[in-house]
Amino acid sequence: ILLWLAGTNGTPLNIPAELFNTALAQGYRVIALSYITVPAVSQICVGDRLHANVNCAEQFRRRRIYGDQTFASIGDEPQDAIISRLSHLLRWLNTHDAGGKWSTYLSTDGATPRWSRIAVSGQSQGGGMAEFIGQREDVARVLSFSGGWDYANSREKTIAGWYSNTSVTPMEKWFATYNVNEIAAAQIRDISTALRIPSGQIFALDKPLMNANAAASAANPYHGDGIRNVAYKSVWIRMLGSGID
Repeated sequence: ILLWLAGTNGTPLNIPAELFNTALAQGYRVIALSYITVPAVSQICVGDRLHANVNCAEQFRRRRIYGDQTFASIGDEPQDAIISRLSHLLRWLNTHDAGGKWSTYLSTDGATPRWSRIAVSGQSQGGGMAEFIGQREDVARVLSFSGGWDYANSREKTIAGWYSNTSVTPMEKWFATYNVNEIAAAQIRDISTALRIPSGQIFALDKPLMNANAAASAANPYHGDGIRNVAYKSVWIRMLGSGID
């Protein structure tokens, strides 16, 4: 499975269709998971709140992904957590689509995802979620597209400490992109280095915008181009590899 986690304000109703078609052609099943994307880390863990708690971003992501610790700054409940939602969805599919063999993506007791058969991916905030999961679970692959930039100090743009944690997923399975023209390009590049992603698996995107008019109308037009611009299809294929065992 390629698990897709959207960025801030994203929903499964607005998917990067050509990226998903490429994943299907590479042998993946694709799940675009609905999860709470607002407020985002970058809207909560900033300014005085971050100054008072330098681990704000890590605690935020832990709550939104695992739902197993308190974090009063957001209203997410345990059942809202990404892993809870994914586990419930896989169990539902296993019950209602017996021919789909969805149990192969669940642990033996059916309680949790079988991460070794799931590539975790996402864009912006979702890319950061994929990175966070990849550090803590041994997943098939981690694919971060312009993954969110968490800070320990948002005024000085010092990246969050959690990026330097040791990864459970081997680093040869990590892949990341950023566009050289997006606003946080320098921070995402530094984050990719802090995560210890091999340099050959970090892609600095620099092709012309798919939608040339976006440059005049959007605040950060290059930020989402990497998941929709088919000019990057060769990069997508490199990141995805084969979804067939």
